[in-house]
Amino acid sequence: SLWETEEAGENEEVLFKGYKASLESLATDGYTSLSQMTVIEAQLTNLSAALNEANDFYSTMTITALETVNVMVPISLTGAWNAGATMQIAAEVAQDIINQKQLMLPGYELILDFFDDECDADKANRVMLEKYASSDQWIGVGGMGCVEVCESLAVIASSLFLPAVSFECSRGTSLS
Repeated sequence: SLWETEEAGENEEVLFKGYKASLESLATDGYTSLSQMTVIEAQLTNLSAALNEANDFYSTMTITALETVNVMVPISLTGAWNAGATMQIAAEVAQDIINQKQLMLPGYELILDFFDDECDADKANRVMLEKYASSDQWIGVGGMGCVEVCESLAVIASSLFLPAVSFECSRGTSLS
């Protein structure tokens, strides 16, 4: 708390003033006894510990909780066209850049939930509806590398008021 921080700062100041006074006494007298050196050493140890503690406190990074942006990402990891692994890597790299730089979505953390649609519209519909039913945090659907999957999920996404973005939606005749 702020009160504890102020008290710690006052304590460090008291420790420093005592250490400084002992050193000034040593410098002006030109002579010191073993007991005086023991006192100076103890003061230095206490001051050093207090300053290290303050350094640890003030150098701790504050992590701000980011609001999450959850996107379902159906991709073809298996099935007739199984290029989903490459798409997933590219999307994860983009996700990391977006989340770390905080330029595109400042204050938000992009969460991509990948699932294998097997390049099959029925499988994709089933999995997407299961995922949708399991959470109310979805804000969109992205990915979809197969035309049939894209055409089918576009209808479902529209019915659920979720935007859909795809690599292959423009290739089919019904969505072009």
